[in-house]
Amino acid sequence: ARRAASGGRLRWDSAAATAAAVAAAAAVTRRARGGSREAEALAEQEEDCLSELPGASPWEPEVEGTEIISGVAEPLRVLIYPARAGARCVALVKGDVAGAQRVPTRLHSECLFGEAFGSTRCECGPQLQSFLQDVLGSAEQPCGVLLYLQGHEGKGIGLANKLRTYALQDGPEKLPEALANRRLGFRPDLRRYASARAALRHLGLQSIELYTDNARKARVLGPLVACTVPWQPVDRRWCSRDESARAASGEKK
Repeated sequence: ARRAASGGRLRWDSAAATAAAVAAAAAVTRRARGGSREAEALAEQEEDCLSELPGASPWEPEVEGTEIISGVAEPLRVLIYPARAGARCVALVKGDVAGAQRVPTRLHSECLFGEAFGSTRCECGPQLQSFLQDVLGSAEQPCGVLLYLQGHEGKGIGLANKLRTYALQDGPEKLPEALANRRLGFRPDLRRYASARAALRHLGLQSIELYTDNARKARVLGPLVACTVPWQPVDRRWCSRDESARAASGEKK
């Protein structure tokens, strides 16, 4: 979008911004179903650009408060942000993170079956609880951030379609999740992280230690990620900082 000078300052041309938004939305629609990896990557970039155009909702939380969480000794700061790029971000924040470096951070996509019902198909429930108790609940960690992303159910396809993919995964063909999503007309992963990026900017973190096994999450957050901390599927917990450092250096336990 063009920017025009106004009194020595820059202001956004709202008409150009609107036109760009319409063009980006049309491009996303054209590429949203199927297509090559390049087309999918382009769609992701356009969608995130659309979500961050000027004129999008101001990136301040709609409401802020505190909450006592089981397994965490001190009340956590809670910020609920407006939806962006198909996701509403709920931030749980421990300690003073503004200007902090290497803050333990988890981007967690909502998963009703895994978190509320204890589904054995995924690790979503254990991953969420481990981060709450072992990271935010640890006396050794002075600060940390959990970004809970509503709207990411079923990797962005929604709860009903997620259940439809289960039928394809359990049926005669035993389709893997990615192919089941494609059979329904979706890309393997429709999740977008513009809301998470914007929340981290608002919180003022300088860098983070990202708790994930998903390389895509690290890519979309870019240079903000100082390192990633992997999940231990056997122990069903996140690695400690020492374990993560040893893994990064190739050192054996």
